Amino acid sequence: MNTGWNLIGYYQIPGEDESTPSEAFASLENAYTGLWGYDNAGGVFKSTVIPILPGDAFWISLTSGKEYTPSNI
Repeated sequence: MNTGWNLIGYYQIPGEDESTPSEAFASLENAYTGLWGYDNAGGVFKSTVIPILPGDAFWISLTSGKEYTPSNI
């Protein structure tokens, strides 16, 4: 992923039903300064993205380029 805003999906790992931002985006090493999710049921963007569920997508702003991998890798 590049510096600045990126649109990403959540990597669901086997056996995981939900996650938190710190767990789901651990591979980004806290290099993000903004995180917005989309509530498909309500049709609105939201800044509180807990819990993170399978199928969720996010706009995330990075301070430097990073590789995004599942949280258990």
